[in-house]
Amino acid sequence: MQENLYPFSPLVCRDTISDGFHEFLMDGLDGSCDGYDYSKHLAGNIQNQKAGDYDPQLFYDFVNPYVQGYFQQEHRDSLFFHANDPTQESNEQKLDHVTYDLGPLGPWVNFMKPHEYNPIHRHNGDLSAIIFIDIPEEIDQERIHNRENGLQSCASGLVDFWCYNTNWLVSPKTKQILLFPPNLLHGVYPFSSNVQRITMSFNLHNLQKHYE
Repeated sequence: MQENLYPFSPLVCRDTISDGFHEFLMDGLDGSCDGYDYSKHLAGNIQNQKAGDYDPQLFYDFVNPYVQGYFQQEHRDSLFFHANDPTQESNEQKLDHVTYDLGPLGPWVNFMKPHEYNPIHRHNGDLSAIIFIDIPEEIDQERIHNRENGLQSCASGLVDFWCYNTNWLVSPKTKQILLFPPNLLHGVYPFSSNVQRITMSFNLHNLQKHYE
């Protein structure tokens, strides 16, 4: 079920992808791992950042319900704030759907190994997303162990979002998806456990909103 979160002012949506979508992503990992290297296009200090080896139309069909849900919530928020702001003109149009493409890069997969990390950065486009394909439990256990033993590294594998000089730490779980504005600063902390953390990211471009 979609969670509409407001850790800052911008809307962030969190959901759990379907089993079918997750299986589709898992099936494409071998091809992605051997695919085109995206490292020169990305900010991450991650050795294996690869183009997603997925059928574009199937990927679009899988991800589209989550995208539509994000913009439907954004539209409801807009109607609410306009209705409560006398300086704004009322807009009663109902959003039907949005159309978009995934840009020149398309989705990419980060195969993150111990001690690798993603520095604080932002994306481009009209909306960004992260899908947590495989987040090993060992990373959570590492974080718990460090915290219980008073060690400094208590953020292993966490995603850190920043806005208005305030941060919001997210503990990702396998099969979760996060959708957020592309200019929202975020990064990922390194971990030490001998496992591989696999995520996918993508940006929407050429967004158009269609009203009833």
